[in-house]
Amino acid sequence: MNRTIIAITLIMLLLHSCQGPGYVPCNECKEQYPSRIYLEIDLANPSETPVSILVTVYEGPIDDNIVLYEFTTAAQTYLLDALLYKDYTVSARYVYNGKTYIAVDTATPSIHFEEETCEVPCYYVYNNKIDLRLRYD
Repeated sequence: MNRTIIAITLIMLLLHSCQGPGYVPCNECKEQYPSRIYLEIDLANPSETPVSILVTVYEGPIDDNIVLYEFTTAAQTYLLDALLYKDYTVSARYVYNGKTYIAVDTATPSIHFEEETCEVPCYYVYNNKIDLRLRYD
C-alpha cells in the first residue's frame, strides 16, 4: 500500500514539475518573446529606508563566492540584467541604529509560454523576484 502511494506521488510530481508557474498574471504576459530579462530586487520598506544598502550579487550559491556585482544604493527597488535559467543569490547589508542586518534571497529567472490561460498566447517571466526587505528589527 505504501509503495503504491509513493509511486503515484512521484509520477504526479514528474508530470507537473515542468509546467512553469502555477498562476500566470495575464497583465504581465507579453505576446513577443522578451528581449531582456531582469532580476527585480526589492530592498527596503518605504517607511524605513536606510541611507545606503550594500548589495552583492552572486552567480549560483553564495558558498561558491562568485561575485558578479557589488554596489551601494539607496533605492527601494532595483532592476538588474539577468540571464534565463541562471541561478543568482543576492545579499543586502543594512545598518539600522548601529546594528547590521544581512538579508539573502535566491532566484532562477525562467520563462513560460502560456497558450490557454490568457486571451492570447504569450510569454511570462517568473522566478525573477528577489525580496530582501527586512521584516523585523
